[in-house]
Amino acid sequence: MSDPFDPVEEQRRRDEQRLRDEEQQRRNEDQLRRDAEQRDRDREQMERDFREQLERHREDLRRARSEGEREEELGARERDIERMQREHERMRERAERMRERERERAEREHERSRRREERRARHAGGAYVGFGHRRFDFGVDPEEIARSVSAAFVGMDDDGDDGETFDETVEKTFVVEGTPRLRVRNVSGETNVHVGDPGEIRVVARKRVRGGSSDRAKRLLENVEVRIEQRGNDV
Repeated sequence: MSDPFDPVEEQRRRDEQRLRDEEQQRRNEDQLRRDAEQRDRDREQMERDFREQLERHREDLRRARSEGEREEELGARERDIERMQREHERMRERAERMRERERERAEREHERSRRREERRARHAGGAYVGFGHRRFDFGVDPEEIARSVSAAFVGMDDDGDDGETFDETVEKTFVVEGTPRLRVRNVSGETNVHVGDPGEIRVVARKRVRGGSSDRAKRLLENVEVRIEQRGNDV
């Protein structure tokens, strides 16, 4: 028999996983930034080396002219310099395109991170409901609901309107000192919230099952677990 679902423990695991994901995302972003900075340094070094080489060719051309070098050789030197200038311009254009691609990649990674965070928020199902100076924090997870249903209602008789139906109500009252936060994991039915006395949370949970016989319904009812716990201001 599987262990009963513990919403508090499940929330703790989810929080730990979220922190690990956020830390990994920060590491990835830091690595991308370091890689981009290194590529910028490499490009700057290549450009400095190229400029130095171009300047040496120009100096050689000036010296050759002053020494009366033949026109054919001077023309070859000038063509080399023009070729290097064109190559330098192409290199600058490639570097600019690379920087643009890196910027777009960083934007895409940021967008993916934002969408992951939105999916995580939707997956957690968190919502806030405020009543005057009091606020309740709900965390409802569809996957947790599905797990709870499959664990608690395996063998539920599907008899339409026939069979026996059993109900059971569980009620607890909790005293809180600060802002109350009510975290609900509900397998079926609706959840109603009403404003009560300050510093107090009253929880009423109703279990309902239907079986082909009275004994069957009672056994099913025993398999449905309602856990209402308090940790600080969280219920």
